[in-house]
Amino acid sequence: SDSDNQAVTMETMMHSTAVFGANDPREQDLVVDGQQIGVPRTEAVYRTNHGYDPYTISHYMWNDTGAYQNSIDRYLMFPEIFDDYTNANTKISVAEAVNVTALLGDKGDKQMYDCSPPHSGSNILSVTFDLHNRAMYTAWENGHGDDWSPAACNTYVKIDLNQFF
Repeated sequence: SDSDNQAVTMETMMHSTAVFGANDPREQDLVVDGQQIGVPRTEAVYRTNHGYDPYTISHYMWNDTGAYQNSIDRYLMFPEIFDDYTNANTKISVAEAVNVTALLGDKGDKQMYDCSPPHSGSNILSVTFDLHNRAMYTAWENGHGDDWSPAACNTYVKIDLNQFF
């Protein structure tokens, strides 16, 4: 939020909005089928498609599907990438943040680094927020059918949010 200079993420569903800050215990403590799937950080808030709030989990329509596991696999890449930046003494600027967002955007059954067609994913919107400069970087899906391209494989556009806040 603007008042405390901390990022939050919101898991929204009909009749429920769960707000998460950095290092949230609901995220930290989540184990599914013996797998620790919550790896929150004190300096970042991030999500893929699955939820961490009990209400979100109980109403998630992709539970027990390949899409659910794909979301977990992509989520678990966040801390690995952050650790790589830390170990390389690389500060995460907007360019790195957008790169991480694009890398982890769903591209279907293909490898995460591959944006060549055809695509089978469902990534229609990909967004990175820059809290300090009140901006967001957004990419949208493009095309249809065999010419469809997921948002994460398209150009990110900067949207200045200062006029709204």
